[in-house]
Amino acid sequence: MVAFDSTFLTFLFIPSAPCETEHAKERVDYLIGSLQGSGERIVIPSPALAELLIGVGHSRSQILHELTHSPKFLIASFDTKAALRVGIVG
Repeated sequence: MVAFDSTFLTFLFIPSAPCETEHAKERVDYLIGSLQGSGERIVIPSPALAELLIGVGHSRSQILHELTHSPKFLIASFDTKAALRVGIVG
């Protein structure tokens, strides 16, 4: 499993989002394609989802539908224990 932050989710769901990184959308698409081919699931920490949903307006329900109905995504709670685990590994 891999986890994505709100920046990555923004480029995934808002292709026209401004970015200083060259070819950001293409890089995100490539990574998603690579992960799908390997069968990896993409973990979406609930705080990252909240950050994304703040700025998407009317697209909110469409994004939630895709994330909750696709087997490639897993929305996960992110509590203190999870933060400690990520902090130690990272």
